[in-house]
Amino acid sequence: MKHSGLIFLALALDAFSPGFGAPPALAPSTLLQSRAVFLGKPASFWVTASGDAPLAYQWHLDGTDLLNETNSMLRIANTRVTDEGDYTVRVRNGDGSVISDPLRLWVVPLSTKFIKGNFTNGNGQRLPYFYTLPTHFDPARTYPLVCLFHGLGGDEASFPDFASSYAWTATFASYGQQEADPAILVWPTRRVGEGSWTDSYLVQVSGLVDELIGRFNIDTNRLYVGGGSEGVHAAWDLIGLRPGRFAAALVAAGWQGNTRASIIKDQTSVKPAKSDSKTRKFNSVKVTIN
Repeated sequence: MKHSGLIFLALALDAFSPGFGAPPALAPSTLLQSRAVFLGKPASFWVTASGDAPLAYQWHLDGTDLLNETNSMLRIANTRVTDEGDYTVRVRNGDGSVISDPLRLWVVPLSTKFIKGNFTNGNGQRLPYFYTLPTHFDPARTYPLVCLFHGLGGDEASFPDFASSYAWTATFASYGQQEADPAILVWPTRRVGEGSWTDSYLVQVSGLVDELIGRFNIDTNRLYVGGGSEGVHAAWDLIGLRPGRFAAALVAAGWQGNTRASIIKDQTSVKPAKSDSKTRKFNSVKVTIN
């Protein structure tokens, strides 16, 4: 019994000795994820950490300490172009430290800066669209083209307001992205009062892509298509309409189109998000859907 008491005492002392406490750990949170924000609008990141108190925080932008940003929440009241970049936060206590994975903040132009155009096909049918050019557009330079389909509820009258609620749709137009790898973005939309992407619209969008290639110096090996919500099936079927035309696709939160997946997987590079539970069934080239 005497030895048992000594062992118990030793364990008790060790539990309160430095180096035997709980180091910081970060909890998964939707408040600690990459995001896009319109220029001049607020943005914030918030980390939830556990571990023995006290916890100390330091936020970084592209690896550099942010002055006075030493709380669990980082808030930018009025985003500037220079706020775009990769953010991390390091949390420390007396038992160690942990740093978050990089979080990207994309600062994108206001939707009111998008340029409106109209494409009319040989039958006189009009397709409204909006587009952006690179910040330092050079007509002699070749650029990739990114064509993005929006979801339900948008048309040419409501698109600017519609787009202003979904900054992520303009990620490719962010100021940092346009400096690093500039591209021309186009958002086809619908005529006033029409609310879905029909086969007729897709034929017109295909014609619009050809028209933009002829008007601008587009790299035809870097044509991309994407969509969200109802725009997913539109992007899907545009790939089927023009096999081999698009180098890659980005789709999110929608449903597949009528084109067989076996055709899609051999034509376009598709890569799922990290959170997709079926990621192991995909690779960066093919989609393993029957």
